[in-house]
Amino acid sequence: EELEDRVEEIKLAHPKRVEAITKERIKTDVRASEALAKLLRLGWLPEAWAPPKETRKVREKLRRRAYLVWKRTGFRNKIKADLAKLGIRKKVSYNEDGKEWLRSLEVNSINDYLDMVEALNDPIERITGEVRKEARATEDAKLLMTIPGVGFVWSLTLTIEFGDVERFFGPNEVPKRWRGIRTVF
Repeated sequence: EELEDRVEEIKLAHPKRVEAITKERIKTDVRASEALAKLLRLGWLPEAWAPPKETRKVREKLRRRAYLVWKRTGFRNKIKADLAKLGIRKKVSYNEDGKEWLRSLEVNSINDYLDMVEALNDPIERITGEVRKEARATEDAKLLMTIPGVGFVWSLTLTIEFGDVERFFGPNEVPKRWRGIRTVF
């Protein structure tokens, strides 16, 4: 990203494939840059896909939303654990009545966690609205949303993380973290 606006073209080398070609772990920046320059000059530089700037921005937004949702879930789990410590085994709703009931317990830790849940709701809702709009404007995401159970967040995540699916020769080319997803399709 630092170089993107300063140079005409950027080549992103695929680290594992470069290592396989050079058959050694290069220990210095000078040796590494020499090896990369030689591979590039010979036309043998294995390149990694570099998503466009706009794609990276959407990825960041989706990842930020996922992180905030994860943190909010953590605080809700803390509330559930504190209720269990009090011997209360009740499903908690986070609507206005549920929050009012939680506050009526007058437990400091539960109130603190509930404050955090409430603080996270606004940015999560704002980002979710942006993601919904982006998904509806993205043809591949709209197509994925036609699959039962695939909503706008998941469809946009798949679309943005995979990028151009034509760059994969087959299912084994898909990054390992996404391989289980192909069974959905």
